[in-house]
Amino acid sequence: MDCCAELSQTAAIAPSRQALLEAFQQVLMQGVYWRGVEAIMNLVAKAPRFPEALPWLKKQVLEGRRSRVYREALEAIAQHYHDDLATLPWLKDCFQADQQEDVRSAVVSAIEFFYSNDLDEQMRQSVQIFV
Repeated sequence: MDCCAELSQTAAIAPSRQALLEAFQQVLMQGVYWRGVEAIMNLVAKAPRFPEALPWLKKQVLEGRRSRVYREALEAIAQHYHDDLATLPWLKDCFQADQQEDVRSAVVSAIEFFYSNDLDEQMRQSVQIFV
């Protein structure tokens, strides 16, 4: 991913990036240890100019109910895409869509860290419950 990020003609290597994301997906499905999950999510998130990066991370959130993958993907999105106007509403939608306590806690943590002024009252109460 770092090598791909250094290339200026990103369209020319799109198949290679897609193959790399598929390889990462396979590694995640095999149950990689937690530091490996964190490393993968951060590698992908650090390549925001690649059109495949954010959709792939969101897919990890939407499909990855294993808490480590979910949490790391959420944190990577919040950290590396917090300037994107669509990120905060998307995170809030994730909070509303899931009733699992650990999943909601991950969303609240990401929002609290990167958007502390944008927590609504329901989320603020959730923070107090989870802490």
